[in-house]
Amino acid sequence: MRRLAYSAIAVAIVCSGVQAGGADVPVSVDEWSGLYAGVQVGGLWGNGDIDFEDGYAHDIEPDGYSAGFFAGYNRLLDNGFLIGFEAEVNMVDADDSGVFYELQQPYAVAVGPKPTSVRMQAGNYQVVPTVRMNLSEDWDASLRLRIGYAMRDWMPYLTGGIAWVRMNIEAVRPDDGYKYFDQDETLTGWTLGAGLEWKVNTNLHLRVQYRYTDYGSTNFTAHDSQSGFPIDGKLNYHSHMVTIGFSYRFD
Repeated sequence: MRRLAYSAIAVAIVCSGVQAGGADVPVSVDEWSGLYAGVQVGGLWGNGDIDFEDGYAHDIEPDGYSAGFFAGYNRLLDNGFLIGFEAEVNMVDADDSGVFYELQQPYAVAVGPKPTSVRMQAGNYQVVPTVRMNLSEDWDASLRLRIGYAMRDWMPYLTGGIAWVRMNIEAVRPDDGYKYFDQDETLTGWTLGAGLEWKVNTNLHLRVQYRYTDYGSTNFTAHDSQSGFPIDGKLNYHSHMVTIGFSYRFD
């Protein structure tokens, strides 16, 4: 929530600058068209649902930071609208984990991710953590169209396209650290977003951008690291990303 609040404040500051600068007048000189490349940093938060055929399920919410680069091409039209395309790659450090619990003694019953949901009864019952699921995002990439409207030194824009992400799913036994499996999966999905770009001078640009990405669901088969026994599951994942970027436009 703090990252979301910081992002909203940043967008509000930039938007107030647009209003103060009288940016509602379309640009008369084309200083937007051409090739460009840049770097960016930001934060992201996601939601991953992991379901296994044996009935285990967990909701895990990775969050963290990203750093990457982007490049593209813009074409400014006579009416002030801009059309372009962009490629983006980010290295990501975002993860989260959750623990499955069981009621054990005199018999074992799977009860879900939170021990507080267990109603203790008479007898020698105890809540025992059985599996810790770790979910992390390693990198993401996208190919997108951009449509904007250039107003002097400012340009609000919309963007959307195809996206990819590399996820790591890991299952560990909490008491001794035994790793049941460690699985990498590459997911493909769609992304939509919006941003605001500021032309500092003829070549240098700054921007703030938000993207929502839905990678849908993918089935995977992991294998127990000791026995090789197959473990079938399904991962459903989507994410939110806010970035601040700096780019150079080539004349």
